[in-house]
Amino acid sequence: MRILVTLHNFLPEPCFGAERVAMRQLREMLRAGHEVGVLYAGRRLPSAAELEAEGLTGVRCYRVPYVAPRAQVLLSIARPRAEFAFASALRRFQPDVVLFHHLVRLSLRLPEMARRRGYPSVLVLHDHYLACPSYSLVAFDQPVCPGGSPSRCTQCLYAVRFGRSVPPGLREAASLLLAWRTRIVARVLAAVDGVISPSRSVLAEIGARGVTPREAVVIPNGSDPAAAIQPLSPKAGAVRFGYLGAILPKKGVDILAEACAGPLSRLLTIRGFRDENAIAAFRHAHPGCAATLEPFAPGAGSFLDSVDVVVVPSDCLENQPSVIVESFAHGRPVVASRIGGIPEMFSDGRGGWLVPPGDVDALRSCLTRLCEDPAEICRVASGIPPWPSWSEVTGRTLGELERVVRSDRPDGTTRGRP
Repeated sequence: MRILVTLHNFLPEPCFGAERVAMRQLREMLRAGHEVGVLYAGRRLPSAAELEAEGLTGVRCYRVPYVAPRAQVLLSIARPRAEFAFASALRRFQPDVVLFHHLVRLSLRLPEMARRRGYPSVLVLHDHYLACPSYSLVAFDQPVCPGGSPSRCTQCLYAVRFGRSVPPGLREAASLLLAWRTRIVARVLAAVDGVISPSRSVLAEIGARGVTPREAVVIPNGSDPAAAIQPLSPKAGAVRFGYLGAILPKKGVDILAEACAGPLSRLLTIRGFRDENAIAAFRHAHPGCAATLEPFAPGAGSFLDSVDVVVVPSDCLENQPSVIVESFAHGRPVVASRIGGIPEMFSDGRGGWLVPPGDVDALRSCLTRLCEDPAEICRVASGIPPWPSWSEVTGRTLGELERVVRSDRPDGTTRGRP
C-alpha cells in the first residue's frame, strides 16, 4: 500500500509521544514493503542522513511551514497553508489510504478534504484532542475536566496556555471559535473511515463529552523488547525508585516529591528536566526532597536498568504511557496512578501496584512498604503482562487500513484512490 501519514511534528525536531509511536510504525511499514509519505508541521525537511539514522530511508516528506504561537491549538481548527500542503501531498503521493496520527499544527479539516477527494482514512487517538483543545482534559480549576461549554473551554485554554484569566472581550470571540471547533470535530468523525485508540479509556472519556467515533478499534502501542534485562536486586531499605518523563504538574511529579519527602527521597531518581535551571527551581519548590535530579536524555534503557521500580504518579487521564511499556520490556514493575488507560495495562499486584491519583499518603505508603519488603517487588515483577511487539501492532494497524480501503462506506460510496 501507499500510506500517507500526518503528524504534528517530525525530524529533525525533537520527537516524543505520538511522533515516536508513528515513527516506529513507519519503520515496520517500510520493512514490510509499503510506500510511506509523511505530512507534518516543521521548520525544515530532514536530511537523508537524519532519516537513515532513524531507519526511515525511503519516507517521502511533505512539510507545512510552522511557527509556534501559544494559540496553535486554535489555529489548528482551519489552516489554509496546511490544507494547501495536504492537497499537494495527495496529488503528488497518490496514497491508497491516509493515516492521521495527529491534526494539531495542521488542520481539523484535513479528513474532510481526504473524503471529498475519495481517499479513505483512519484517525489515531493519541490523546483527548478531539474533545479538548489542550489535549489532556486537565481543567484550569481541577485535575480532570468535568465537561462544559465553549465558554468554560475558553477559560481553561487561556489559563493553561497563558497562566491567567481570559481578558474582557476575548471570551466571547474565543467561545465562538470553540463552538465552531465542536462542529468541525463532528465532521472529522463523519469523514474518517476508522478510528484507532491505544486504550478504551480515551474512547470513553471523549464519548462522555459528546465525541463518539462511529467505527473504533483498540490497538495498543507496541514494545521493543530489551536486548538484555538486568536482573532485579532490591535490598531492604535500599530499593531504587525512578521517575522518567516530562516534569509537569499533570504528571504528578510534585505529588511524588511530597510523598517521598525525607529519607525516602534518597532512594528516588527523577529524570526529565530540561536544564539545570529547571532542576534548581524544582529543588527550591521541594526543599524536603533529596532525590537525584537529572536532565532529559534520549534512550530509557540505562535508566531503567539502574532502578528497581518505576513510579508513574500521573494526575491526568493518561492514554497509554510509553514509560510503562518500556518498564515492562526491561522487567521493571511500576507504581502508577489508577487513572485513564493505566489500569488497562496491568492489574494491581501483577506487574505493578495501582494507587489513587493525587493521594500523597497512599503513594508514600506503597513505596514505604516496598522498601520494607523487597521480595514483593520480585514477586510482582514476575507477573508483568506480555506486551505485543511493534511488528504485531503495525500488522494490526495495516489490517485496519486494508479493511477501510477494501470496504464500502455506510453511505454506499466506494473507498479507494481516485
